[in-house]
Amino acid sequence: MNRFQALLLFIVFLAGQIARAQNAYAPQPKGEPGIALFEQIVSLKKSSGVNRADEFLAQIPADLLGRQVLIFKSFSLQEADMRNPRVLLFSKDADFVLSFNGDPSQYGFEGVETMRFSYAEDRFIFEEIPFEGDVADRKLFLARSLTKKDADRQIGLLDNRASRTGPNAVACIGCHRGDARPNWDHYPFWPGVFGQLDSKPLQEKGRFLDPASGAKSVVDNRAAAAALLEFVKTAPTHRRYKWLRNLDQQLPANASDGKIPFGPASALTEKLAALNFRRVFRLTQPVHQRAKWVALAGEQGCIDLPKELQLSYFGRQDLTESGRKLLYGLAKVTGLPSSLLTTNFQRGPGNSFATPGSEVQTYLALVASRDPEIASHSAPVTAGITGSPYGAEAHYAPRARSLRLLSCASIKARAGL
Repeated sequence: MNRFQALLLFIVFLAGQIARAQNAYAPQPKGEPGIALFEQIVSLKKSSGVNRADEFLAQIPADLLGRQVLIFKSFSLQEADMRNPRVLLFSKDADFVLSFNGDPSQYGFEGVETMRFSYAEDRFIFEEIPFEGDVADRKLFLARSLTKKDADRQIGLLDNRASRTGPNAVACIGCHRGDARPNWDHYPFWPGVFGQLDSKPLQEKGRFLDPASGAKSVVDNRAAAAALLEFVKTAPTHRRYKWLRNLDQQLPANASDGKIPFGPASALTEKLAALNFRRVFRLTQPVHQRAKWVALAGEQGCIDLPKELQLSYFGRQDLTESGRKLLYGLAKVTGLPSSLLTTNFQRGPGNSFATPGSEVQTYLALVASRDPEIASHSAPVTAGITGSPYGAEAHYAPRARSLRLLSCASIKARAGL
């Protein structure tokens, strides 16, 4: 072999190494089930010719109708109350979500809202699907209930849908922000959701940290508990809610304990967190060589919160702390605002990545799957939530041998913490 041939082989080898390094950080192939389900839903509406959501719900996949979260106080464009909650239907991996409410008096009654996730781009996409018959019902309610001036203004907004049309429309981004993500609070408290108190839907009161401010909060859940029992009883006679399946999953099997081991809110939190971590990984790419070490730092407890972010949880362990440490670490290393990284609806020191499982291990698993160096310092572990009907996520933990070689000081130095 002459020098030219040797040089040519070296160049080919180097190109291969560069390509492998680039591919290590690229989104991993998974297909696009969320997008496929969205396209199926849109095609179904067109082919069936239905013009009302209740007729539409009668035809969508039964699996989707059997997995729902119920919201009695909504901060979105779709209003909700205890008699007519906003319903979030979600796919097995929450890569597709469809929402609707129940009464023409409510803002947003005229359509269903959807969210889909692109695994190819690691992005969330939000889009509304209006129904002409429901638009007409909403207009009729407005005409009968408001002064002519107010009714004309509201009807004008219904007719002018430019800001609400298409993927990630202006109205959607107004709530879901520039790099769109779901508005969903972290474990174990979801204000305004049936089951808001750590998946204990019938518990009368509970003590939790506010997911935005981090302040201690005593929550009275009695009205919500009574409303949920009534809703489960009356839903089968409602023109929209009657299509929901498995509503018994909203109630605890053991009344004395009152907790659903892996309730709908917990399930949605776990799944949305896994998808959002993919988005976070994309956002941190400009400083990946430092940001990738934050996952190991979080798992090893190497991230120290500043004093203003340290919260006390009624004398017990702060269930959000590990998620807040990971969020703080990523924000500090990347220079990105924590509100851009998290899915919390309102910004504040209480924001966290906390899930019912192990949010740090879930993030470490993602980083390890895309970065060979982090993979060499970690290994799969068995993790998940007992009784989860949705399967366990892949989780990773640091290898014991690696931890003998990598102290907290070393990991923090590599991360720039």
